[in-house]
Amino acid sequence: MRKFPKKITLKWCKENSESNVGIEEKMEEKSKTLSDYDSMPFGKYKGDCMEDVPASYLHWLWTNGMDKKKDPVANYIRENLSALEMEDKDKIW
Repeated sequence: MRKFPKKITLKWCKENSESNVGIEEKMEEKSKTLSDYDSMPFGKYKGDCMEDVPASYLHWLWTNGMDKKKDPVANYIRENLSALEMEDKDKIW
């Protein structure tokens, strides 16, 4: 679960990013729940650890048409909602 404040190195995430994953593994990855140490699968922060993706960006995704039932990023947001609310208090989640 996402904790605030907590920093880890991006090196580990970059080394384990989805660019090294085969097609079958990518399909499995899309259906799983993301952890803090998994790479962001798309967008501006693709390849960064989920923990290092700004709460403001996750909020933008959450409120701008994200498929909240199937998307693993939506599951990550849902599971870490209380920590994200603490990180970005000005937003209505």
